[in-house]
This record gives sequence, structure tokens and C-alpha cells, in this order.
Amino acid sequence: MGARILDGVVPLVVVDPLPVVRLGLSGSMPDFGYIPVDPADPLKFLRGTPDAVALVTLVVAGDAGAAGRQVLAAASTAVCLIDSWEPRLVREAVRAGAAGIELRSASPDRIASTLDAARRGDAVLPVEMLRAVVDAALPGPSCRVSGSSGQVKVGT
Repeated sequence: MGARILDGVVPLVVVDPLPVVRLGLSGSMPDFGYIPVDPADPLKFLRGTPDAVALVTLVVAGDAGAAGRQVLAAASTAVCLIDSWEPRLVREAVRAGAAGIELRSASPDRIASTLDAARRGDAVLPVEMLRAVVDAALPGPSCRVSGSSGQVKVGT
């Protein structure tokens, strides 16, 4: 039987190729109600624990990239961390199953807010990433995303 939310605590699987990042995220997320778990088989755990969430750093190349994409696909709720706002990384994260995307350098409270939103069923894409994706996808003048509503305005 999988772990269940108990007293507002949510099991969190952290997947990152760097041990220091895994330790840092694992150490800071309990302050926000996310208790890190380190299952021997993260895919099996996530498939059997629908209340668990995954926080995955997307590494595009190599075996680590394939493993991250498998974890994103296995989790019922997953947030992806990326190193930059490159549209290809955002596209890869969304295609792999991420409900939210945040920069790897984001503060713990921002990451927790993105996890919270993803658990509510809201897709989260910071406005800076939205700008990068829209600019890469639309020909012509650059696009500006303004305000918290996420409206896209085309112009210079």
C-alpha cells in the first residue's frame, strides 16, 4: 500500500542528478508540508501512491534525462525543475508530464507554491518561461506577457 496524505503531509519524491540539490530540496520541503521519501523504485512508488508528488530536475541528455522523463510520466502530480528558460526544456518538461515548471534556482517557497498549484490541478509556468516559449514559437515581433493574468501581447 502506498503512502497517504496524513495530517496535511504529502510524500515527495525528489529526482535530481546532483546529491547536494536532492539534499537541499529534501531538507527544505518539510517546512511546506512535503515529506521527502527515497523509495528503492521511484516509478513503482509513484504508480502505487497517487497522493505522492514528484519534483524532477529535467536533464535532457543521457540516461538521467530518460529516468527523469519516466518519473514525470509515472507521477500523478509532478513539477519539473529546469536550469534555464530555453523553450526546448519547457517543451520537453510539458511533454514528459509536468504540471508545473520552475527554475532549479527558485526559492523553496516558490517551488512549494508550484507544487501546491500542481496538486490543485493548476498548470504553472512562470511568466518568464511563457515569454521564452511564445517568442520561440511566434514569428515576427517579440511577445510580451504582462500582468499576473498571463495575457500575451504582441509588440516591441
